[in-house]
Amino acid sequence: MKYSELFTKGNGIFATVFKTEYPTEYAAIFGDTDPTKLDAYALLMYGGKTVVSSITSDNASDVVSAVIAVNVQGWEREAAAMLADYDVLTPVTGQVERTETVTLQESTDNTETGANKAFNDTDFSDSDRKTANDERNRTEERQTTETSKGTGASKSISTEIAKELQLRRDNWKKNIIFALVRELTTSIYE
Repeated sequence: MKYSELFTKGNGIFATVFKTEYPTEYAAIFGDTDPTKLDAYALLMYGGKTVVSSITSDNASDVVSAVIAVNVQGWEREAAAMLADYDVLTPVTGQVERTETVTLQESTDNTETGANKAFNDTDFSDSDRKTANDERNRTEERQTTETSKGTGASKSISTEIAKELQLRRDNWKKNIIFALVRELTTSIYE
């Protein structure tokens, strides 16, 4: 049986199974896209493929639901990654915070003795004695924040834009549609 014979217009896998049984996941992956449009696309692209022999019109809905259940978490992660908002020119942002605490302790002990000698004396006599003790404590705390953005010195902006355009060309929604249909059909056309 061909894909187009089993999943006809109005009875496609997206409108009858995916959107109805997995509405949250469908919205996360395909957004507001009408499921009948996805069914029409799947019929256009894969209508001539042969459905796996174990799938009949009686169990098709259950099989499609099982295939979706097995794969939907990965598809949701893929969709979330593709829909994540970022700047292609500065895709990497890093922030480093450092806190330094410096404690300095100084202790100085000075003793100063002054002596006088009269013009007719032979020895010096202590006349003045000064003692000075200085003790200082100082604590400094420094906090620095470094933020780096950009592609890095070794990457060129034109290369990054080319990669972004290629990523956009690889339409992930088409890949998910193909992945679902591939599970239901044989690998080659007859």
